[in-house]
Amino acid sequence: MGNRLYDLMDWPSIEGVVYSECDEPMELLGGRICKDGFLIQTFAPDAVEMNVRVDGRKKLYPMEKMDEAGFFAVLLPGRKKVSYTFVKEDVYGKKTEYKDIYSYGRHECMQALLKISQNGKSEYNINKFMTGNAQDAYKYMGSHEAVVDGISGMIFGIWAPDARRVSVIGAFNKWDGRVFQMEKDYDTGVFFLFIPDMKPKTPYCYEIKLKDGQVVKKADPYAQSASNDVIYASLAGVNPEEKNFKWTDAGWKQEDTKHKPLSICEIDILDLKDDTIEDRIEALGFNCVEIMNVCAVRNGSSAETINFYAVNCEVGGLRLKAFIDKMHKKNISVIIDWNGAFMSQGEYSLVYFDGTHLYDTGKANLDNHPELNVASFDYSKPQVRSFLMSNIRYWIEEYHVDGLKFSETASMLYLDYGRKPGEWIPNIYGGKENINAVEFIQNVRKMVDSLQKNTILAAEESSGWQFVTGDIADGGLGFDYKWNDGWKKELVPFIEMDPLFRKGIYGRLTYSMLYQYSDDFIIGFSRNGYGWEKGILKDIVPDNGEDVLNHVKTALGYMYFHPGKKLINIKECSGVEKFVAQMNNLYRNTKALYECDDNPSGFEWADDISAEETVIAVLRRDESGQSVIGAVNFTPVERKEFCIGVDEAGKYTDVLNDSVVYESSEHNWNSKDESVFVDLKPLGISLYTYEPYTEIEKERIKIEKETKEALMLAKKEADEAKAVKDAAIERAKQAKEAEIIALAAAKEAEKAEKEAAKKAEEARIACIKIDENAKKKLAELKKMEEKQGE
Repeated sequence: MGNRLYDLMDWPSIEGVVYSECDEPMELLGGRICKDGFLIQTFAPDAVEMNVRVDGRKKLYPMEKMDEAGFFAVLLPGRKKVSYTFVKEDVYGKKTEYKDIYSYGRHECMQALLKISQNGKSEYNINKFMTGNAQDAYKYMGSHEAVVDGISGMIFGIWAPDARRVSVIGAFNKWDGRVFQMEKDYDTGVFFLFIPDMKPKTPYCYEIKLKDGQVVKKADPYAQSASNDVIYASLAGVNPEEKNFKWTDAGWKQEDTKHKPLSICEIDILDLKDDTIEDRIEALGFNCVEIMNVCAVRNGSSAETINFYAVNCEVGGLRLKAFIDKMHKKNISVIIDWNGAFMSQGEYSLVYFDGTHLYDTGKANLDNHPELNVASFDYSKPQVRSFLMSNIRYWIEEYHVDGLKFSETASMLYLDYGRKPGEWIPNIYGGKENINAVEFIQNVRKMVDSLQKNTILAAEESSGWQFVTGDIADGGLGFDYKWNDGWKKELVPFIEMDPLFRKGIYGRLTYSMLYQYSDDFIIGFSRNGYGWEKGILKDIVPDNGEDVLNHVKTALGYMYFHPGKKLINIKECSGVEKFVAQMNNLYRNTKALYECDDNPSGFEWADDISAEETVIAVLRRDESGQSVIGAVNFTPVERKEFCIGVDEAGKYTDVLNDSVVYESSEHNWNSKDESVFVDLKPLGISLYTYEPYTEIEKERIKIEKETKEALMLAKKEADEAKAVKDAAIERAKQAKEAEIIALAAAKEAEKAEKEAAKKAEEARIACIKIDENAKKKLAELKKMEEKQGE
């Protein structure tokens, strides 16, 4: 070893590189002009021999091994910068020639990163990233194609301010974190590195040495593609096929859905593996699709997201773009499930990224999902807000999505969500509300409105937070819709119950209307939330043989009649496809079923008192006051001439059942002066459209009414006359019967009189005889008395 070369060595810095604890390797490695010539240094731990080839020269310059760990150096004559490559021979005798990644110095790499971050603008967007105002951080953070000194390659940028060292690793360096150590910008905490000749889709990840010496592997938070082979690996740059995808939806325009029909088909990202999925959704009649689990997740739950910018690698971004493009051509909008609440606690996730809770606030213990291992985002950090805000813009701009459903919004809004006392810190006002999260959500609303008009923002929020769909100016969160999981929570136990006992929990059908107008709701049967682990409706309804699908239809039919936008998971459509298509068509073409979802004037219970029959009926009105009546019979028993009170006299046509027409009558029922008597099929649903009587029909009804009244009056008079006649006949009959009885009585009296006279005479004679006998006996006694006195 030459003393001159030895004297040029910065041994403390070399030690930092050798022990892979260096965060400014560009200060040491690469080539630089010094007083004695052009010094080139590199660290190649797998090399047996290293040589330098200078462009334009045939000679190879051998490098000296300055450290047995694999640190090489060479001093070239001449004090000028040269372009060169390394020629390496490894322990297996294999020779490779490659460009030195550190020949592109700090300044050149920073300029490349600056150029990408500017995106044609004069401002340095990384500054926005640091202040929480970035909306396009994905365009310069992560890995991107770049050109440095005329050489194409990949430039990497990753925020890890507390890391001791960050390296880019992959098969290209044998996944050895000692080799491609990144340079740190101390002003931002961003590590960066340019790797020449690297092609898009090259698998890589970051190896991070923490301050405690622990070494971890992390997927790139901003990676737009993930490897299907290595769980923690990302794919460099943007897939050229995805980047060059030709959109054909230029004419597509998302309408304001507030007073329009919105019927959502919920699918999973893996459903896109079916090439017929687009046609199936169209045939079912939906006008919107919600895609779950778009990103790579663990345990099948979006709460355990690993890659926030990368589409599930089993499907890929190209397939997703093609799907959305085709949906737009079919006039079907697309929203995606978006998780800005949780991240996976997996080894390669964002959690404890640089040895600190960089993105997260720590683990959240979820009672409702005890099997999930997740942590919550820290919205107080500007860089985290930039990460999430940019992620939302990414899906809107790069994938043309029409909206996002925020999963687990309640966990974002409360500091104590999933935490015990002592595990969370109150806000500045002493409350548990996450003020930073509220501000973030409101800023999302403002951003999407500026990016794309009528972008749908929906919240899966179950805590009872006030004004979820309220205007920001009024203190609301600014969402368009709130997922009403409570509606499903009430209905599922009812549908599970045997029809014989449903009358006992009839109130579950009506409970949702107590809070219906507190927010603008989406109702339906999602695979997320309450009851999804039990399976689809077909799995939980009573098994009555052929009645199973009819049970399903009653639940779905009631959903279409109830206020709120509609959602059905595509699996729920199994076996009832024609019915769903029929209901979607009816829903889209019946203004009364959607125009006044958010207005109490658009709804009224037509029958909420028939628990015994277990029938529910609702009256829906559109903005003009035109009404329809929806009725559901939740029992397998036909209800003949079931009475429903109606607002107006007219004809009511059951458009779901052979267009049977029922005419109203002047019958008071349920506070209505008019009623209609209908026949409800077993486990059947009916929708009655109203049509007023024509003048001719009114005249006919008038004549029929007058005729009926006249007939009733004539019948009444006839009945009264007949009653008088019958009474007279009865009286005559009674008189005649009385005369006969009287004659008989007279004869009996005469006979009795004669018998009485005869008996009286006999009695008189008897009395005379008795008197005579008595006198005779008295005389005899007197004689005896006189005789004794003598």
